[in-house]
Formats: sequence, C-alpha cells, structure tokens
Amino acid sequence: MLNQDSKRLAQCTKGIQKIDPRMQHLSMNKRMHFLAQTHALALQDRVAELEQELWEHKFLTPLQNYLSKNSSVNIKVLKALLKMLPSLQNSMEKRCPPLYQLFCKHLGKDEVSKILQEEKQSPTTTLRLHVSRGDEEVKVLAAALERNSSLQKLDFSYNSVGVEGAEALAKALESNRSLQSLDLNGNSIGDKGVEALAKALESNRSLQQLNLSYNSVGVEGAQALAKALESNRSLQQLNLSYNSVGVKGADALAKALESNRSLQSLDLAQNSVGEKGAETLAKALESNRSLLSLNLFQNSVGEKGAEALAKALESNRSLQQLDLGCNSFREKEAEALAKALEVNSTLQSLSLSSNSVGEKGGEALAKALESNRFLQKLHLGWNSVGEKGAKALAKALEVNSTLQQLNLYSNSVGEKGAEALDAHGMRVIR
Repeated sequence: MLNQDSKRLAQCTKGIQKIDPRMQHLSMNKRMHFLAQTHALALQDRVAELEQELWEHKFLTPLQNYLSKNSSVNIKVLKALLKMLPSLQNSMEKRCPPLYQLFCKHLGKDEVSKILQEEKQSPTTTLRLHVSRGDEEVKVLAAALERNSSLQKLDFSYNSVGVEGAEALAKALESNRSLQSLDLNGNSIGDKGVEALAKALESNRSLQQLNLSYNSVGVEGAQALAKALESNRSLQQLNLSYNSVGVKGADALAKALESNRSLQSLDLAQNSVGEKGAETLAKALESNRSLLSLNLFQNSVGEKGAEALAKALESNRSLQQLDLGCNSFREKEAEALAKALEVNSTLQSLSLSSNSVGEKGGEALAKALESNRFLQKLHLGWNSVGEKGAKALAKALEVNSTLQQLNLYSNSVGEKGAEALDAHGMRVIR
C-alpha cells in the first residue's frame, strides 16, 4: 500500500517539475505541501464566487417576483436596494444582466449609474425606509442586507413589518457584520418575530441598538431576548417600551442582566412589570455593572418595588438614569428613594413625574439634595409637592450646586413657593 502511494506521489511531483522548474530543488513532501496550498487557495476563490452567484440568484428571484406582481413599484425601495448592494456595483451589468436590467427599467439607466457612482465614492451608512407593502418589500431589502457591508443604521419604524419581515431581517443579521442600529418601532412583529431576532442576536456581533417599542411583544418574546442577552456581547441599547412583557418577562430580563456586561440601556416603559418584576430588576442592579439607563415609567411598581429599587441604588455603581414616572408613588416611596440619594454616587437623572409624593415626599427629596453631589436632573412634575415641598427644595438648591434642572411643573407651589424657586432662575422649571 505504501509503495502504491509513493508511486502516485512521485507522478504528481513530476508534473510539478515540468510546470514549474523552481520546484526541482524542493523535497517531495514540500512539493506536495505547495501543491495542496495552491489548490486550497484556488478552491477558496471558487467557493466565494459560487456563493456570490448563488446569492445573486436567490436575491434576483424574490426581486423579480416583487416587480412582476406590482404595477406601481416603490421607487424609494428600489433606490435603497441599489445602495445596499456594494458587491454588485462594479460588475452588475456584466455579471448579473437581469438584475441590472430590472433596475434600469424602473429607475432609468442614468439614475442607476448615478446612484452606483455616488455609492462608490461615499457608501450609504444610514437608511430610513417607508415600505408600502409591508413584509413583501422588507424581505427583498433583508436579502440585500445579508451582503451589505457599509450600512450602520436601518430605520423600519411604522412600516407594518410582521412576522415574515422580522424573520427575514433576523436571517440577514446572522451574516451581516456592519449594522449597528435597527429601529422596528411601531410594527406588528409579535413574539414569533422577536424570537427570530433574538436567535440572530446569539451569533450577531455588530448590532448595538435595537428598538422594538410598540410591537405586541409578550412574555415569550421577552424570554427569548433575555436568553440572547446571556451570550450576546454587542447590544448596548434595547427598547421594549409599550409592550406586554409582564412580570415573567421582567424576571427573565433581570436574570440576563446579572450576567450580561454589554447592555447599557433598557427601556421597559408601560410593560405591566408590576411590583414583583421591579423587585427582580432591582436585585439584578445590585450585581450589574454595565446598565446606565433603566426606564420603568408606568409599570405599577408599587411600594415594595420602589423600596427594592432604592435599596439597589445604595450599592449600584453604574446606573445614571432612572425613570419611575407614573407609578402611583406616594410619600413612603419618595422617602425610600431620597434615602438612597444620600449615599448613591452615580445617578445623574431621576424622574418621578406624574406620581403623588406630596409635600412630605418633596421635603424628603430636598433633604437628600443637601448632601447629594451627583444628581443633575430631578423631574417632579405633577406630584402635588405644594408650597412646603417647593420651599424645602428651593432651600436645598442654595447649598446644592450640582443639580442643573429641577422640574416642578404643575405642582401648586403657591405664591411663596414660587418666589423661593424663582430665585434659582433657569435651574427650575414650573
């Protein structure tokens, strides 16, 4: 057996000797190594060519279907597609005539040449798109995104994107390495669409911002995203506001925050997080060191939730912005948060708007401001702070030089309260 292999090896190396005399001085093993490397490089090039040709064919089919079905084509979508196809810009006419002809038919040859020339000089990095046929157009655009290497921001907000569109975008995110921001605010993705996007986030390493606000995301969608956050190391901002993640969804996200070290902003405004959900999120804040902003506006956080968050603020050393507006807080919740402000050294912005902290709550917060040297913005609009609370806050501003903005809009501060506050000029909004 060994003799047969040696004979075959000798025959191969003789062929190399005839083709390239420079190989004559090399040993048989080195000649075979060189031959293997040469074939490997050639094979890699051919595989890349075949992948490109296959993608062009796969992309051309849905594009042709889209164009043939619709008599009135969305010109903005076609222009966006052209801008998203840098791999075809230099050789579209030669390598893919049908694709080139389709663009020329609907845009005109001069316009196609103009766009391609502009993209060659300065590739598009931001696209805000309005599609007229929802998922049908999104799927075609997502196919282009798979091969795009220049786009950084893509805004699909309020475009009737559904499950199929979300799945197509998720598939694109698995291979795309340039997109940093994806805005899907105000669509109809739902849990299934979010699950597809979450799966893509497990492997994607470029996306930093994802907006899924107003998308009918429930518990299952939140749990899928939480699972992705446990392994994802690139996402920095996640907006899930005005969905329905509920207590279980909040619990899953809180668990992810205990291990995640990249997420900096989490928006859960109006998500029915509730008291228990707020407690689990507060527990996560005790160990998390990356989150800078947390929005829990209108979530029925309750007294226990507020106390848990206040306790977390005493030890947390990263959170800079916290929105607890519209949570039915009263005096006790304000006092708990005020106590936390006396020791916290990172929080820069706190919103307690549209609660009912009252005069005593205002006084407690004022006392905290006398020693706190880190808070820069405090929003107490619509809180029934009254005259006593206003005067206490005004007095605190005399010794506190850090707070830049105190919002006391609609608080019935009275004549004396207003006079005391007006002495601090632009620092007070009322």
